[in-house]
Amino acid sequence: MRKLAFLIGIDQYAGDAAGNTTKGCVNDVHKTSQGLIKFFGFLPEDIRLLTNSRATKREIWSRLTDYVGLLEPGDTFVIQVSSLGTRYSGRCTTGDVYPMQDVLVAHDFTWDDPVLDGPSIGGLLSSVVTGVTVVLILDTCHTPAPVDSAPKYKLAPGATPPKAGFTAVPGFGILSRYLAPPVDIAHRQLAGCKKPRLSNLVSAPILVLATDGKTGATEDFIEGAFRGAFTWAFWKAIEDLEGQPSYLDVFTRTQEVLHNLGYPQVPLILAGTEATSPILGGKNNPRHVHYFEETYLNPNIPQGGFFQGYGTEGNE
Repeated sequence: MRKLAFLIGIDQYAGDAAGNTTKGCVNDVHKTSQGLIKFFGFLPEDIRLLTNSRATKREIWSRLTDYVGLLEPGDTFVIQVSSLGTRYSGRCTTGDVYPMQDVLVAHDFTWDDPVLDGPSIGGLLSSVVTGVTVVLILDTCHTPAPVDSAPKYKLAPGATPPKAGFTAVPGFGILSRYLAPPVDIAHRQLAGCKKPRLSNLVSAPILVLATDGKTGATEDFIEGAFRGAFTWAFWKAIEDLEGQPSYLDVFTRTQEVLHNLGYPQVPLILAGTEATSPILGGKNNPRHVHYFEETYLNPNIPQGGFFQGYGTEGNE
């Protein structure tokens, strides 16, 4: 009955994504780490962060593979990726091209070998044993869903609709988490063979996605730091809701928070019968996370001491 988490946040990019940056992805995974401990009783030693230059394709894939092999019935495993997202179309053995796939952008992303697309993630998660709860949180543009057969939930009836406009904090403004593909890939036609998503996983994950694929994931300067709007709203919803809210309760409240503040993105959750179950097995009494300094998240405050370099290299 373990509670494990693997949280990936990338603000610095090399390879074909060099020159692109985000500002709130590392902050997102710190926020999630804090929330898992505070509200759900995760132990700090059971949460692993991988950030920036350490979050390479090889390291992400290797560590996910290790986790999948260690999971046991009754475990809860939370995966979060906050990074750029993009779309990619490769070629199959016949020379035809795949339909465009949503792809996560690792630190060393290349267009020749993007790796982290929906079918690949689904293939890995298909090895998870029955009885494990996998929750996949993706705060990126074009979130790759490894399954597409589960019920999908969007803006609930009665939720506040988006505002007509949004006034960002002066000097900052809303930033996108989208990496535009080069012209040759963007113009590949949808033809030939297809690389389908895996919809028959032994333990289908609960997917909590920052966007429905038609709207972009955004980050902004919120409460003194750059953050993903979705990640911040998600944890704000958990903090606001009393009792034992379900996945659907938290998701509905997350949508309301986003839209009340005027963020244009439309998040999405894919879940089966678990949608009405208490999220992550149920909230515990809030715990004080004494080791986590919120001032770390403010880019205008010089870093030093224990936190120096922490957001750059990640932890073990």
